[in-house]
Amino acid sequence: EGVSVFYQDVGSGAVYEYPSLEKYPAASVVKAPYCLYVLDLASQGRADLNQTFTYTEQWMRKGTGKIQNMPFGTVLTLRELVRYAIEESDNVAFALIRSAFPADGYRAYAASFGLTYPEDIRNGANSLLCARDAGAYLAAIDRFIQTHDIIPAQTLSPKFDTALTIDFLLNI
Repeated sequence: EGVSVFYQDVGSGAVYEYPSLEKYPAASVVKAPYCLYVLDLASQGRADLNQTFTYTEQWMRKGTGKIQNMPFGTVLTLRELVRYAIEESDNVAFALIRSAFPADGYRAYAASFGLTYPEDIRNGANSLLCARDAGAYLAAIDRFIQTHDIIPAQTLSPKFDTALTIDFLLNI
């Protein structure tokens, strides 16, 4: 359908918007800020990235990701789930993360970013998102990186051209 743009220069704060308030299905875009929520909890000692989860038939999700192809009974840490959710957009990883960190906490956390439409977060999946709110999520990720004294060790993934690294975030 339509196209929306939100661009903000993080240095100067200059913003360019082209119908940035138009709402679209958030799809997998929500995985990054949801994982940020979990990583922020871990940085406060309120989540344990070494917590383990067992992949069972209950958690099978079709679509993107690699965990769906693993044998049932595979044990994964929260750290690994976050990595899969971000690098592979893994639906199983995201479902397991959401089971341990329900949407209520995420909604309150995400609303603190100054979202235009915080009511569209819904259950943390099947959400709606406008370009301006996507920009707010990216700004929150950037603030988290800037305020945590951790040096990136390697690129997030060859799929992403960014200074953001999984090792950076997962070694908090």
